Amino acid sequence: MHASLSSYRALLIRYLRPQAAKVVVLAGLLMGSIALELVNPQIVRLFIDAATTHDTRTNLTVAAALFIGLSQSGPPISASGWAGRQPTRCAPT
Repeated sequence: MHASLSSYRALLIRYLRPQAAKVVVLAGLLMGSIALELVNPQIVRLFIDAATTHDTRTNLTVAAALFIGLSQSGPPISASGWAGRQPTRCAPT
């Protein structure tokens, strides 16, 4: 029994349509999390370049603050995705 790609798409649409807003928010959170993972190494590179070229202390401070701020914004995004799944679990009896 082989199902076509269009039948899988129809099935997905059928079951996700009632949850459309949640699906969009989850997709946005996922893309944001991926973007943060891509941006953080660039900020570290900026910091290292500024430190090795004896750049101004202001540039080092800005790069460090950006790195700390963006790296700490990742856990709330991850935690919000986990918290959204918690009500569906069965409570232990």
